Amino acid sequence: MSMFDARGGAASLLEAAERGFFSGLNAFVEPLVRAGWFAPQPPFWSTGLIVLEHTGRRTGQRYTTPLLALHLGQALLVSTVRGRRSNWARNLAAAGKAFIWVGGRRLAARAAVLSPTTTLPEELPPIVRQLIPFVMPAVIAGFTVAILVPEAATAVSSSQTTSP
Repeated sequence: MSMFDARGGAASLLEAAERGFFSGLNAFVEPLVRAGWFAPQPPFWSTGLIVLEHTGRRTGQRYTTPLLALHLGQALLVSTVRGRRSNWARNLAAAGKAFIWVGGRRLAARAAVLSPTTTLPEELPPIVRQLIPFVMPAVIAGFTVAILVPEAATAVSSSQTTSP
């Protein structure tokens, strides 16, 4: 069987290459981001990298994914270039919570993955609520966007392994 027979020819080969690329990139970047490198640092710069710890919706296994984040008030807006192919978004939507690494700290966070039918949490900062109408066209077009609200009072040490 050739590699073009499995699931649709060249498309499956491209998907495998994409997964391999991001897997390698994540393995390199993740330890740096967990240590606090490249984190959003308001008020100096509001965009940076975080690590999302999420639980598999079917397996219960813990996964980690570095993501680009925009710091907005008390919330983080995260997205991916992989769109609907990203398992982290489906896992996050199923759980509604996760842990995030920001600036070298592990924090519990509530999460909402945006969709045309998403009900947003009431406690979102006003700036996030004002931004949603501008983000929704991208969500409708297939981009994956999620809002993470860290529970600052529940900072968790890196030695704890409790799943979200």
